[in-house]
Amino acid sequence: MQLDQQEPPRPQRELQDWVHHLHDYRQLKESTDWDGMTPRGHPLEKWVQKQRTLYNQGKLMAWKKRMLEDAGFDFVAPRTAKVPTDVDYAHQLVAFYKEHGHYAPTQTVGGAGLTKWWTEFRQTKGARGLASGDAASAREAHKVLKKQIPGFTFDAPTKAEINRASGRSFNGFLPAQRTPPVDLMIHARMHETPRALWNSYNSLTGQTGELGALRTLLRRAELFGQVLRVDVDCNDGVKQGWLTGLDVQMLDAMHAVTCMVSPRPQAIAAIALTLTDCHRSELVYLASGSRCGALFTDTEGRQIVISYDAVLADQSSCLAITSTSFKRVGSCAYQLTPQPWVLQDLLEGRARRLTHLTTANKRFYDNLNVLVDWTDQAKGAGTPHVVWNSERNSLFKFLEHMVRKMEQGLMNFSHTEQLRQVNATWGRDRRALSDMFGPVLHPLDHEPL
Repeated sequence: MQLDQQEPPRPQRELQDWVHHLHDYRQLKESTDWDGMTPRGHPLEKWVQKQRTLYNQGKLMAWKKRMLEDAGFDFVAPRTAKVPTDVDYAHQLVAFYKEHGHYAPTQTVGGAGLTKWWTEFRQTKGARGLASGDAASAREAHKVLKKQIPGFTFDAPTKAEINRASGRSFNGFLPAQRTPPVDLMIHARMHETPRALWNSYNSLTGQTGELGALRTLLRRAELFGQVLRVDVDCNDGVKQGWLTGLDVQMLDAMHAVTCMVSPRPQAIAAIALTLTDCHRSELVYLASGSRCGALFTDTEGRQIVISYDAVLADQSSCLAITSTSFKRVGSCAYQLTPQPWVLQDLLEGRARRLTHLTTANKRFYDNLNVLVDWTDQAKGAGTPHVVWNSERNSLFKFLEHMVRKMEQGLMNFSHTEQLRQVNATWGRDRRALSDMFGPVLHPLDHEPL
């Protein structure tokens, strides 16, 4: 082998690699969307950690230190530098008191950080606030509170006690607002209907086969304990009802389904709708992800949407990884476990009913729409791969957060299902989203939902 084709000696290669990483770090800092933190999984993450470790141990070479300083290197991790102290939280509580007239913050009004700190500080009577704090910082925080809040005491009423004293429920609802919404009343009163319909479907389709999306809707309704809603597009507007019965028969050499739809719960007279295109229908998420359903057509040419409440289904179920054997091919399977809901808890309990208008749900769909639009534009060059760069770092962080939620068992079923349908890859090993977010299995037959 000729000399000019040989690799440089190891010390020289390491020096070249170090200078190359420093150049990449400069570019990362110049990125317009960079927030001061090296993202998890980024190629520079381990290199940055190593420089900080050598610096803290006093082993970082002087010339490297000078070059890092010239590049504006953060020797203290921003995640650590931005953590507030006990005294900072004490001043936040004083500001909260001046604005609201009490010092009982909640996660909704006050923020999670202040609420968690005050709960710990109150329970320990000022002995401890932050886990990373010490007794001296706790004493300083106590002095701030005693000085700036008149009559400060650790036995002050909590927010729940303040609400109850004003005639509200513990979470602030007025008595007039405790009237259950119509759909929750229907699910509660007709709680046996979903299972009866699923059993009826199984008995009717023994010789006719499956019926596409309608079968999936019936199966999920039985699992989540919901009555399926039926929206019929008529000439005089959209009419709403609830699926209370079905029958399967042959119509023009095709299987047709007659659905019995009640306009109100436990109505004596039901309307019959005959659906003819059940095999071609597909499940979609509607109204900003608040419902999941499918579009059908009846014999009169009317468009009919049958759906269930996707947000309530998410709130009354949880996901957990169920098999490690799928990891051999780079994917995981998750099992959905239903959690039966209680009507009163959804109205005024600590697990009160959520809506699709929550900040977390809005942010999810904002990011999902950006991801879908980008994959549609990039699919011409093969399967799109989400990497960290100045253009797509928000998508990289979004998927990183979703993966972490899946690993912690905090992911919603509806979000998981929609991410699994996106044709893209993510991470160093280029894992497909369909592998990372599914399949999700039924708890009884262990078949995909």
